[in-house]
Amino acid sequence: MPVVFTSLLGPDIDALVHRNGGAVMLGEPCHLYTETPQVWLDHQAMIRNNSLEYNWIVITELFPDGLPEAMFEAYGALLDPLGADATSWEAPVPDDLAPAE
Repeated sequence: MPVVFTSLLGPDIDALVHRNGGAVMLGEPCHLYTETPQVWLDHQAMIRNNSLEYNWIVITELFPDGLPEAMFEAYGALLDPLGADATSWEAPVPDDLAPAE
């Protein structure tokens, strides 16, 4: 599957810019798009304002209607609690995601 993980993880981007004497980003980006040949899904992740931000750029025409949106929603339902509550890291894997025996 042609999937890319674009990581800007590390220091908080906004804090880093501000600490180095630059201007804090002027508002939120209204367009965030990359185009890489033969990539169906580009997962982008970064830390901004001490918070994990992530998005997917997907060629929706390559998937059944509604599938990318459903996948992203399910992914967020699993990922978001990890940042909200440290005990989530110890929670059992949901049955529908557990490895087959």
